[in-house]
Amino acid sequence: MKVNKGFATLAALCASVFVVGTSEYLIAGLLPQVGEDLDVSVGTAGQAVTAYALGVVVGGPLMALLTSRLPRKGLAIATTAVGFSGVATVFTYIAPLLTRVSGFSAAAVSGLLLAYGAGSFLGNLTAGKLTDKSMSATVRGVFGGLAGTLLLVPFAVVWQPTAVAAVLVLGLLATATIAPLQGLILHHAGAAPNLAVSVNVGAFNLGAAAGSVIGGTIVAAGALRWTGLAGAVLSLIGLALTYLVLPRTRTSAKDAAHEAPIAA
Repeated sequence: MKVNKGFATLAALCASVFVVGTSEYLIAGLLPQVGEDLDVSVGTAGQAVTAYALGVVVGGPLMALLTSRLPRKGLAIATTAVGFSGVATVFTYIAPLLTRVSGFSAAAVSGLLLAYGAGSFLGNLTAGKLTDKSMSATVRGVFGGLAGTLLLVPFAVVWQPTAVAAVLVLGLLATATIAPLQGLILHHAGAAPNLAVSVNVGAFNLGAAAGSVIGGTIVAAGALRWTGLAGAVLSLIGLALTYLVLPRTRTSAKDAAHEAPIAA
């Protein structure tokens, strides 16, 4: 009976993530069509992502206020927001990037986004296991990998084979941020883990909103190809913040616990 209940809970969670994830990421693959249908630019259409993400953020302002007095928790939330905004800066506009710059057809882009999703699944799964071994090494490795990948995106997209490789690697690393960042906030959650995770989800969406605005500004300026450079800078800022949240020098047993497995 316990097995069945556990399976039902897991199935419900998977279904919820599928619905939420689809509603949040679907628009990125349809931006050219949305812009054409509404007779607006791709940059303007991209603000639909911003609107959705801000709707989630606005849902929890009180919770963010309640945690703002805790320095490291606040830094952890900032790390999530800044780091994820780097991904959103590129991913929000990935469909027009692949069609206009790389020369892929709309059908090919759909296939690439499917591959991106498969890579995201594997990246999240792998990062979860690595986070249990070393949270700091995982979160820093992911941010470093993202920064390097995003930096190369503007140069990779001009040739279709390297564009495919960039999409696959980006998919692997984009959601690999989730497990270590959730672990990071849980280490500073104290007696309110549910509250901390809720605020962290808001931080992910705040990052998505900010990244969409930044990317939209770059696209509106006619620099669609170069969104990756802005994303790389944001990822590097996220990487720098991890050294403030998880300093290398441990001065207490409590700090040492940051390296303990999440399951402990």
